[in-house]
Amino acid sequence: MTSTINSGDSFSINGSTYTNTNGIFTAVATGVYNLTAKNTAGCSSAPAIVIVNAAPAPANAPVVSVTQPTCTVATGTITVTSTGNSGDTYSINGTTYQSSTVFSSVASGTYSVTVKSSAGCISAATAVVVNAPPAPAIAPLLNVIHPTCSVSTGTITITPSGNSGDTYSINGTTYQSNAVFTLVASGTYNVTVKSAAGCISAPTVATVNAQPATPLAPTASITQPDCTTATGTITVTSTINSGDTFSIDGTNYQTSPIFLGVQPNTYSVTIRSAA
Repeated sequence: MTSTINSGDSFSINGSTYTNTNGIFTAVATGVYNLTAKNTAGCSSAPAIVIVNAAPAPANAPVVSVTQPTCTVATGTITVTSTGNSGDTYSINGTTYQSSTVFSSVASGTYSVTVKSSAGCISAATAVVVNAPPAPAIAPLLNVIHPTCSVSTGTITITPSGNSGDTYSINGTTYQSNAVFTLVASGTYNVTVKSAAGCISAPTVATVNAQPATPLAPTASITQPDCTTATGTITVTSTINSGDTFSIDGTNYQTSPIFLGVQPNTYSVTIRSAA
């Protein structure tokens, strides 16, 4: 009660009990009250109507969604579903409140999200976890089997990372769980690993060589046996490339293009290249 208080005055909020002498009523329940004063002569004032409002409703614990960090964005975003109540503010640390329901650039960790109503009531907290950013995939180790004289394509074999869900690519577009790529045409390839979280490694460059050229059928000259020498000599006379070896039986090859002491017979002369 805020009117002038005279010595001996007493006060009531129900018109019956006048035990209050200081004009202050505490712990008053919600309702409508007739506030009156009584002086020492027993005269009561006209009532002043006082309304004690209901306690403001507490804010509900918020509904929250989290956008987790990705391979390219190291922080997360916490979005609170708006309560729709005018004046509500939002916090992820219980201290700093803002009117926006979106918290961006949030570091990994656990957060207690609360809503504060315009009346200052704070909701129960909703706990949310912002995960650590996914680890980047590591550039792969690999082995290349090059084309041969008889196989025109190569094979690229990636050393498996050992991480569950990793997939592999030699063109940066098509990924497969198998670490072996067969029937690979000659060329240069950027080999990458994609993690289960979608992180793509730096590329490892693999080169598949062209198929080695098949040597041309050799030309040869023959020195035939004569009256004094019972054996002949075969000399390969076609172009000789570094590393070429020669055979007259298709099995045994030698570095010299000259075969001495050759017994009379028919021979198939072949060249094997260094490849």
